[in-house]
Amino acid sequence: YIADWSNHRVQKYLRNSSFGQTVAGQATGSYNTTSSFLYYPGDVAVDWNSNVYVADTFNNRIQLWTNGSSAGMTVAGTGSIGNGSNELARPYALTRDPNTGTLYISDTFNNRVMSYLSGALSGSIVAGGLGSGINNTQLSSPF
Repeated sequence: YIADWSNHRVQKYLRNSSFGQTVAGQATGSYNTTSSFLYYPGDVAVDWNSNVYVADTFNNRIQLWTNGSSAGMTVAGTGSIGNGSNELARPYALTRDPNTGTLYISDTFNNRVMSYLSGALSGSIVAGGLGSGINNTQLSSPF
């Protein structure tokens, strides 16, 4: 699974294949703010059911694309840039704990890493969030 940044999509490649399949976003490379589009996807995580979690970076949200779906569902962020516990600002990277379903998101422009429990409407700061800096309590544009 590859976050195809400038084509605004996620591609799935099977082993020994040179042809990708679009599993999130539009195969045409179009971008938009609606649920069937992505806008500069920064990262992707995949669960054991082949559901795809996408850091939809310029839409300031994390989208879940269930296996075979033609549109995503926002599971973190609001789609608008912000610094509240339910908002994200250019989330570039994410990972998902396979045991708990918790998402860990690099909230890059907020200089923090957020955790979102499965099904939660807002997240918690797990690192940074005290402005950009070099102190042990700060991060600077984390990926």
